Amino acid sequence: MTAPNAPAPQELGEGLTEGLHIPQPGTAGVIIYDDLNQWNYNVKPVRSEGDPAVPGQNANDAYDHMHKVLQYYREKLGRNSLDNSGLNVVANVNFGVGFDNAFFDPTALLMVFGNGSNVVSRT
Repeated sequence: MTAPNAPAPQELGEGLTEGLHIPQPGTAGVIIYDDLNQWNYNVKPVRSEGDPAVPGQNANDAYDHMHKVLQYYREKLGRNSLDNSGLNVVANVNFGVGFDNAFFDPTALLMVFGNGSNVVSRT
């Protein structure tokens, strides 16, 4: 999959949700976007470092689990985030329509989660 055009997490500014706290570059923070069922990344920032829970449970789950990933990297691998330099972790929820999977896009350096199609596929 080709990465959609998306700003790097450190270049955020316009279109931010009021009260959203974007972590400084190199602080191993977490930023969650709601892709609003579009096939693009970083559509609407909804939760970031230190922000309270939001109405979308999948955004809260992504926030909590990305922190668990960072904790694993720190405690088990002795690394400061994915790049060992405090890279902020970006995750996108509600990607596309009926998208059954999750993936890490190494080009855009972000996690992407679809909502599924309610069809169980077996191989």
